[in-house]
Amino acid sequence: MANYTVFSKLDLRKGYYQISVRKSDRGKTAFTTPNGKYEWNKIPLGLKNSPKYFHNVIARTSEGVSNVTVFVDDILIYSKTKEEHISTFKQVLKKLDKKNIIINEEKNSLGKEQIKYLGFVISSKGYHSDPERL
Repeated sequence: MANYTVFSKLDLRKGYYQISVRKSDRGKTAFTTPNGKYEWNKIPLGLKNSPKYFHNVIARTSEGVSNVTVFVDDILIYSKTKEEHISTFKQVLKKLDKKNIIINEEKNSLGKEQIKYLGFVISSKGYHSDPERL
């Protein structure tokens, strides 16, 4: 991350529950209760393929966009200039919007000189372990 000076982190609101299960696959998620049979319309937590499917959908939000890293429901955007950052940020938002994926405004960090991401503090000087996570 050396030489990058502007960082943003986007967190997705209730990540899995924003991604629809294909109608043809909903029967595979069925479960029965005393009140009847139910099928998931959105990706549930706990199914074997949920993480992979979710990741594939979210990873597409960074396809063709430079300086973006995706890990589960956290998206990191890093740029050398504010102008470049704004352009990249808009591209990512456009792709999220196209898939009707909502970000969690309360947990985002936008346009920072250093940022905490996945247990690290990242800045133009590089990265190191987040002391609050040790």
